[in-house]
Amino acid sequence: MALLKIALEKKQAPLEWARREIGDLISTLTGVAEHLDHIAARDYGFNVYENLQYSNPNYVFNDKDWRRFEGMAQLCQRNGLAFMPCQLVGHNVAIDDALLEKQAAQVKDYAEHLNRYPGLLYYLNGDFRWEIDDKEAVSELWNRWLAETYGTEAAWRQSWGDEVYGEWGKLQYPPPGESAWDSTLQCDRARFGIWVTLRWVNRHVAAVKTADKDHAITSEYYLSLIHISEPTRPY
Repeated sequence: MALLKIALEKKQAPLEWARREIGDLISTLTGVAEHLDHIAARDYGFNVYENLQYSNPNYVFNDKDWRRFEGMAQLCQRNGLAFMPCQLVGHNVAIDDALLEKQAAQVKDYAEHLNRYPGLLYYLNGDFRWEIDDKEAVSELWNRWLAETYGTEAAWRQSWGDEVYGEWGKLQYPPPGESAWDSTLQCDRARFGIWVTLRWVNRHVAAVKTADKDHAITSEYYLSLIHISEPTRPY
């Protein structure tokens, strides 16, 4: 409780005080600043330590990376905290299959390296993004979802009525519309957004479970970030 006592005497938040007054002075000593953070966090009542992780090109870590990550996991265990590595923070969920598989391989690597630590919580993504960085990929997913949902062009046309556009199987993904509240197209667009997000989450959950079926997995999603970048209306 020493750090908590000092911080309270200075009328400062313990975590803020520990980092500013001590951590900065010894930041060159690997792990010491983090150790002090952990002590302050524990004294302040926290029992989980979230760490925002980085990703390398092609989502492949080297031995040095894993030593860093496992060192943090070990430090958390020593200080009585559960390690919560955010593996793909801020990543876009509207991606093609190839990129999704690269990410899933990294997520599996996390589980293979960290599953032996008892205090562990896999944190897939803390700031989901739903952006159309790759219009072709999103349109391909859109057509895939429509085919799975309706099965046939006739069923799709019957459901959408006068909202039908483009050629079945080759539709561009549509931007938000100003249609009536009961627009089937816009309802399907919202359902598709959920499907894309669940596709991303479920793939990574499955990747973790191939190497670790015991530890919990979590993520969070800010709905205000849905579709924050859109193409121009294609029809």
